[in-house]
Amino acid sequence: SIESPSGPVEVAALSWQALADADGPAEISAGADTGASLEISLGVLGEVAEAAGGDTVLLSIAGLNEDAASSLATDDVRAESGARRLASLLQSQPISINFRSADGTKIKVQNLTTPMKMRLKVEHPNATCAYWDESAAKWSSEGVQTLFSEDPGFIQCSATHLSIFAGVVEVALRNVLLAVACSTLGLLIQLEALEKLMDG
Repeated sequence: SIESPSGPVEVAALSWQALADADGPAEISAGADTGASLEISLGVLGEVAEAAGGDTVLLSIAGLNEDAASSLATDDVRAESGARRLASLLQSQPISINFRSADGTKIKVQNLTTPMKMRLKVEHPNATCAYWDESAAKWSSEGVQTLFSEDPGFIQCSATHLSIFAGVVEVALRNVLLAVACSTLGLLIQLEALEKLMDG
């Protein structure tokens, strides 16, 4: 494990030939503190190794610490248009996954035909898998699927690309404000005051 300002980083050198000889996927832990792990199948490693132009690639999994994850805790963008009704709230420690060639060059991995699988420890039983879409500054499930998990407190995910991944839950924003405004509480608190409380 290597310490970084964003949190601990686990690094593994993976060889397509060694994985083929092992006759099963490689399971790489994101660190004991995260409870997360990544399963790399021969198909995934083959696609990544082909993109790298070699047999061996380096995998890094970083479990983002509280400081690094704080900006990803929610993608509440009510200020944009007022039309957005859901926000995603973080329910696991985010993990960042990257592959590099043997010389350290970052490998761009997207549209995998064989999805990679990961296991995330989550705080909420209804959490789903998502990745951080940097261009939209929000959690997204595009290219990510939540799979059935028998382990309470964990979710299984599959993804066709690399990114920062986490478990999230979606919460209603405007509908909560409207429901409170229409309830008895709405008689006690002005809607503007409640909106300011929600903003933080």
